[in-house]
Amino acid sequence: MKSRVYFHHTYQAKLATDIRSARGRIVSFSPYATPDGVQRWLPDFRAAVDRGVHVCVFIQEPDGWKHRDDPSFPLPGYVRTRIKKTMDAIGLLLSVGVHVTLRKDMHEKLFMMDDCVLWDGSLNFLSHYKTTERLNRWVSRAVVMKALIQHDALCRTPHARLSRAQPRFVNLGKHILRRRELLGWSQKQLAARAETSQRTISDLECGTHNVTLDLIGHVCDVLGLDISITESYLWHSVESLTVAGSAKSSFVPISAMRPLNLRLERIGKYIIEKRVLLGWTQQRLATFARTSQRVISQIETGKRNIRMDLLGRICWVLGLDVVVTDAQLLPEVDAITASRRTHGM
Repeated sequence: MKSRVYFHHTYQAKLATDIRSARGRIVSFSPYATPDGVQRWLPDFRAAVDRGVHVCVFIQEPDGWKHRDDPSFPLPGYVRTRIKKTMDAIGLLLSVGVHVTLRKDMHEKLFMMDDCVLWDGSLNFLSHYKTTERLNRWVSRAVVMKALIQHDALCRTPHARLSRAQPRFVNLGKHILRRRELLGWSQKQLAARAETSQRTISDLECGTHNVTLDLIGHVCDVLGLDISITESYLWHSVESLTVAGSAKSSFVPISAMRPLNLRLERIGKYIIEKRVLLGWTQQRLATFARTSQRVISQIETGKRNIRMDLLGRICWVLGLDVVVTDAQLLPEVDAITASRRTHGM
């Protein structure tokens, strides 16, 4: 765990670098927000959203907020002034695609990037003007995950919603379909090479996910694809890389299927790492994922050929996503996932 102290006149360049380096998620807690304060960071927020980063901002709900549209309600002038500034600031944030949440009585000042960098201290990031302030910058996944949980900001990005879980498996099928069509194969030809049925291939391509990891891995091997797990907030970056890479990469035949145990062990390592970071027991994860502690233990140790619907539930509650990518691109996908640990001091 690394940390460093900054002050009101020294922090901006480093924070700007962190925002520009973010690959998947930015979360900011700023009790007060003014148009001038937001404008300071708006170009960086816009650029982050444009490259697929989810930017989530939490702001304190001003007094009298529920009566902001009622001019007859007796609110003091200074209250209406603050409401007007907050509304203008929110309008600027929304205009570039930032997700804004109002919280009553919130007073934390935090900035978190890619679950590995945390800024905290006395400075209001979206309203600071002249006051002297002190901040700490932490580089630690454990510290950031603890802050996300404590401040109920872990599942605020769209990719973490349950309603988004099903389309993920549809996208797995789309990658299989795209690669099969690039090769000029029929479903029947792919089924023959993967030693399965045409119906199974059809179900996979349509997004049916109640199959085993072994089966979908076997199909991916035949197509020169591979399966990995990444943080949900990094899904857009991985998906963009996969689509762009598949369009220009050449198919590399695989002389032998990848051993199932190696794939299961890799998946298990991702799951246990995230569970431990969240401070969850195997039993707690099992409860959330609607399975047993014994099954979780077997999955984490790579001893169970997991079905994709169960893998999807486990990944969802952990804030993870299953991705299919070109096997040649797997090192780049792993690099994107690892980038959350590589912010410098």
